[in-house]
Amino acid sequence: MRRARLSLLIALVSAAAFAGVTYGSEGHRIVFLNLTMVDGVISLDNVNIVPGKLKTPKSLALVPGRILFTVLGEDGSRLYEGVVRDPSNIRYEYVGTDGQLKSKWVVTDSVSFSVRMPYLEAIRSAHFSIIPAASVTAAERAKSVRRLGSVTIDLRGDSDEN
Repeated sequence: MRRARLSLLIALVSAAAFAGVTYGSEGHRIVFLNLTMVDGVISLDNVNIVPGKLKTPKSLALVPGRILFTVLGEDGSRLYEGVVRDPSNIRYEYVGTDGQLKSKWVVTDSVSFSVRMPYLEAIRSAHFSIIPAASVTAAERAKSVRRLGSVTIDLRGDSDEN
């Protein structure tokens, strides 16, 4: 009898804890842009929308050499910005013949990667560029920004690149 009560109590607590809680039940969604970069030019492969909510970043880490992506609305307003490591620069670690851990950076011409952003109905495009070195002046930085491309995003159907 005692076991039955304990089992019933556990079942009731579990049901209460998870009642009405479904993943993404609050309407939050995440957009994943699956991209390909070939010879420094970005193109959009596809878009996936999944339930969930992104953590709000404290600040945008503008580290030189990383990729800055800016998501724009139909009117050109800035909706979201994010930074990702340059996926064409890959660091491999291995154990050398002397038994020591070694690393090597490899640069590849063609790579696939994803970026994620919160779902916003107003999303229409994303622009990608390499963050320039911090040692240059603001005027030089504006001139030295290397644009990787833009993609058009249609969250209601097909998407294509610009």
